[in-house]
Amino acid sequence: MKNKTLILFSITILIILIAFFGFGNRNAPEQVAVPADPVPTTTATAKANAASTAASIQMTESVDQAASAISYKKELIALTNQSGQSAYTGSLTTMPADGKVLSISVENKGDSTIYLNIKRNEEETVTAKPIRKGEQITHTFEQLEADGMSGDWSIYAYSKIGAAMNVSVRAGQL
Repeated sequence: MKNKTLILFSITILIILIAFFGFGNRNAPEQVAVPADPVPTTTATAKANAASTAASIQMTESVDQAASAISYKKELIALTNQSGQSAYTGSLTTMPADGKVLSISVENKGDSTIYLNIKRNEEETVTAKPIRKGEQITHTFEQLEADGMSGDWSIYAYSKIGAAMNVSVRAGQL
């Protein structure tokens, strides 16, 4: 009887430790390479800078509990709030003259988890990233090699269960 109690206690402690430490730190910055793709642009300067490769753009993700004020060199999406059951869709175009860094912030003010997709030139850079209730995620893309960031970007925030959403989105170049 004493051995069974000790084994049961040990298993319980092990499960608690796995649950506590096994899921990783969601607040840790995550870096991934953005896929390379020819950049459709309209100016000669942008065309000259379109030779970015997957290794030349670095993405960093940060999770915040409240909206942070970022001062952009060029605001591409002014703070936009959307509520209801329809998904949020937004698009923007970055130009090299406006800077090497793009910042996209999405805040979930709703009651359930929403998911985020971000594309650059039709290539997924962020896919089905969960954003929990009350959480804000900021994705920062930095052009490391060319003179500035260029490309056509799309943002899609949605609920997998059709729940009502309350989402805020803001984006700009630094």
